[in-house]
Amino acid sequence: VVNSKAKGETCWEGGSRKVWKRLWKMKIKHKQKLFLWKCLNQALPSRETVHKRTGKGDVISKLCGKNSETVEHIFFHCKQAQMIWRMAPLQWDGLKEHTADFRKWWSMLMEVQTRKEGREHINLTVEILWQIWKARNEAELEGKDRHPMQVIRKAIKDWEKYHQSQQKQHQLSILETETAQDE
Repeated sequence: VVNSKAKGETCWEGGSRKVWKRLWKMKIKHKQKLFLWKCLNQALPSRETVHKRTGKGDVISKLCGKNSETVEHIFFHCKQAQMIWRMAPLQWDGLKEHTADFRKWWSMLMEVQTRKEGREHINLTVEILWQIWKARNEAELEGKDRHPMQVIRKAIKDWEKYHQSQQKQHQLSILETETAQDE
């Protein structure tokens, strides 16, 4: 058996090459792909992760002041995150039971790609995760407190803007192909 770590490949128990291929092929911003990679590899600098690596700092979430700040806490269990998800324009039935493990939750989320509009909904979900992270950082580093509705509005706005730019690029690509074929 070849050790996949020796090849420089990142993998977790139950993870696979398919997970990474799906992630890198997603039509989302590159910085969001890196962000998700960090979430999936427990490399996102949550308070608990920083404390484990350095032995410094408080592990308790600054947003709620109650629980240890893990990736799962930031995105699913913190009262701020829960309010954001309740206000989100999409709800994921059956995913709430997997929020104790971000990797399991992500794997279950990726299963909806085959549904009509599944990929767009996943991309919007990524944008919501991204905005939750940005709001967390604003609270952590700048003392700012964004209302959950502001977080959702920003996520929707940025997702729509990026989605429209992707559609325009696709249309231009088709036009270029048609022009090349006509010549």
